[in-house]
Amino acid sequence: MKTVYITLTNKGYIEYTKNCIKSLSMLGRECLLDVYCIDKEAYNLLDDYPNKYLLEVPENEKIKEFQEFRKGNWNKVVYQKFRCIYQALLENDFVYFTDGDIVYKNDRFINDLNNRIEDDEIDLLIQNDKQNDEDDSELCSGVMFIRSNDKTKKFFNPENIDINFIQCDQIYVNKMKKNLKYEKLPLRKYPNGLYHRTKNPNGYLIHYNYLIGNDKKLLMKKDNNWLI
Repeated sequence: MKTVYITLTNKGYIEYTKNCIKSLSMLGRECLLDVYCIDKEAYNLLDDYPNKYLLEVPENEKIKEFQEFRKGNWNKVVYQKFRCIYQALLENDFVYFTDGDIVYKNDRFINDLNNRIEDDEIDLLIQNDKQNDEDDSELCSGVMFIRSNDKTKKFFNPENIDINFIQCDQIYVNKMKKNLKYEKLPLRKYPNGLYHRTKNPNGYLIHYNYLIGNDKKLLMKKDNNWLI
């Protein structure tokens, strides 16, 4: 079975991507991530990182600047997640997608995900964006482990998703989640930002969401998790 680990970036987001890569390299997982770049500037800023790819994006969707959550051209940036995920699903048995504002603390997440998706009926393992494991109301599209099959390829195919009508990739995933068999990842091991700050679990990763703009970077520095 072939598994690929991927992320998406642009010029304005490249520092977070580099920080995510660094956290994995400190765990002995150098070059684990395949990085899809929206623009050539981001591609070049990754210097000699070997696993980088320039995503085929129409000119009117090549947004290079950092975008605040669900403002400005946010939808055009996050729409590109579907392009890179779909491309990876066509070439692999499993695809792990991570947002770049995540710091990895333990590489056991790799075996854990493989064990959790052993059930052939599971299409998607996904982070929970709420504060209770039983709360199913908001999934987080920043951490997804996806089985490649007809259902998931249809779900993530950008041709099936109108960029003009999606405000955010996460809204789309939550609206359409009924079409996949999914399981939420446990908060104590895969905490979202608010859960991490209130519960401080010993998780495999820390997702610095629930923060706007460069507040993410400030908190990462405060937590000694700004690594570049």
